[in-house]
Amino acid sequence: PGLAVLLARVAAAHAGLADLLAAAAARPVPGPVVPQTPATDAGTDTATPAAAGSAAGTAGATATGNPSGPAGTASPGTPRPTSTPLPSAAVTALGRLLQGEHAAAYAYGPITAWLVPAQRDQARACWQAHLGERDDLTTLLSSGGAPAPAASPAYDLGDAPANPAGAVTLASGVEDRVATLAAAAVGPASGPARLAAAGILVASVRRSAGWTRTVAALPGGN
Repeated sequence: PGLAVLLARVAAAHAGLADLLAAAAARPVPGPVVPQTPATDAGTDTATPAAAGSAAGTAGATATGNPSGPAGTASPGTPRPTSTPLPSAAVTALGRLLQGEHAAAYAYGPITAWLVPAQRDQARACWQAHLGERDDLTTLLSSGGAPAPAASPAYDLGDAPANPAGAVTLASGVEDRVATLAAAAVGPASGPARLAAAGILVASVRRSAGWTRTVAALPGGN
């Protein structure tokens, strides 16, 4: 589990840096990262690409064509659901991640309102990405026989942004929070659930980089 978390955080850093290099070179930003599902024990399949057709993935792929940054980069969608019950530690971590996605989707309402018009498409793409990740996590938990936490009526976002710069700071903080929750879910999860958490980690770091033009050396935690 520890090695899985480390590799996921390294992958997220590399993906964020690749986006920044592409933007600096005025080149197309890479599309969503598609993790590979490990081969089954029966050996009937080799590596099968994870599903990438969710609304979030579509929004991310569209947004990545903007050289200003990978604002809407989304996880590529939850890998094929499994009926295998999820371990309790994974259920807890994935539930916290889902609650973070609910809060992120809520936060992008006021964030969008405070941004300058040129940044609002970027915020809408991020909002759509979080909705897709929320739906994917809900499906993943349900297919694993676990309850999916519902959204709260409202969330405490701290002090309201006073200007567009404050809205950008809030957006970056939202993405960093989701990245931390995703990294925390990689370790206790396994199989498709681990791939889903790692995909959200990578996507949230890329979205944060789209706002701040910076990437932490090892994002997703302290």
